[in-house]
Amino acid sequence: MTDNSPGQQVAELSRQEIMDRAREGDRSVLPQLRSILDEAPEITRKLGDLEQTARNAILERTAGKHLARREAQSRFLDGLKAQIAGPSPTVLEQLLASQIVLCWQHLRYAETIFAQARDYTLAQEAAYQKQIDRAQRRYLATIKALAQVRKLGLPTLQVNIATSGGQQINTHLSAEP
Repeated sequence: MTDNSPGQQVAELSRQEIMDRAREGDRSVLPQLRSILDEAPEITRKLGDLEQTARNAILERTAGKHLARREAQSRFLDGLKAQIAGPSPTVLEQLLASQIVLCWQHLRYAETIFAQARDYTLAQEAAYQKQIDRAQRRYLATIKALAQVRKLGLPTLQVNIATSGGQQINTHLSAEP
């Protein structure tokens, strides 16, 4: 006699069927889904990367179906992120570099939409400018945060030297270039 209980049916599903059912919100596959994610961390990275999700949403708007434009923009953003992060970034620097690039991408998108708009009212123009201003503030705030993190992470050395005349000389050395 074959057990056709819901638990047995879920146990017999393929990985793809489990993923499909999970996409539809079927909570009965949650234990199997968790096992899949434990066994395949690349799936967790792909599905859980909210930065990439946000980036792709903007790329969808800026490039649409134009694959060459989308790929070129994606590569440009990757290069910009690598330049901002630097050669040996900490995890926090990596996160901030990613956020800077995402803010930059959003700011440029908002500016493009404004530049392409036609025959807008004064109220619409004000709304566009307000969106651009907010995007600019987020972008600059993230740059400032990265600069602060880098400044805090630099080793500093203070040397106090007493001279023969009883005077003291304080020298401050920093690893900043």
